[in-house]
Amino acid sequence: MLRSANTAAEASPDKKVLFDLEVVEGPMTQQQLKTILEYVGGDKNVGQVIQGASGVTDAIKLLESGADAVARPIVSSPPRGNLLV
Repeated sequence: MLRSANTAAEASPDKKVLFDLEVVEGPMTQQQLKTILEYVGGDKNVGQVIQGASGVTDAIKLLESGADAVARPIVSSPPRGNLLV
């Protein structure tokens, strides 16, 4: 399930967007995991996202095995390049 919210004022295009929120409930995809790991620095910080993983390949295997090793919640700010686990 994907839920999105955007605070952009549709009636007034000169107002700036305060935030864009996407909530994903369900299993993480490989592509989502790879993107998140890029934000945290790849192999050196993979354990912050997937508990027990020693590298990106190991994290993908744990994800595919169905292990509940994903740290939650994961909050990102793509425009700023920030990630909070």
